[in-house]
Amino acid sequence: TADVRIIDVGCGGGRDAAAFREMGYEVRGLDASEELARVAAERSGIEVDVCDMASWVAEEPFDGVWCCASLLHLDDDGVERFFQNLTGNVTDGGAVFVSVKTGIETGYDDKGRFMRNFTEDELRCLFEGAGFTVKEVWYTDDGLGRSDVKWVNVIALK
Repeated sequence: TADVRIIDVGCGGGRDAAAFREMGYEVRGLDASEELARVAAERSGIEVDVCDMASWVAEEPFDGVWCCASLLHLDDDGVERFFQNLTGNVTDGGAVFVSVKTGIETGYDDKGRFMRNFTEDELRCLFEGAGFTVKEVWYTDDGLGRSDVKWVNVIALK
């Protein structure tokens, strides 16, 4: 596992990055917030780059891209740019995990965060358009008791 490189895109406070590091992976973080990047680096002990994920271009491709609850903060243009860059950011045979909300209204939430609704079909089209093969899709509950809101989770391979 130490030779497998994973990047946690939109790593927030570093929870997932820390878990990957504990599993023995070589992990790097990426977040648009300087403050969250600092917290993630302290919490996980990994290097965290400050960058807008839509503009992110890796110096060297990663074997795995973990994008949990972050892609939904990009507008249509940002999503398009993220997927345009994704091919070069992932090694051949590499894997990408994305988890986004479906069943929400696109716009700003009560905390002032932009949230974008996704559908499974849209995610499939985005991955396939970037040269990836969708291997698995599953849904999970919102966790806040809203039956109309689900998380759609996708694993795709390059």
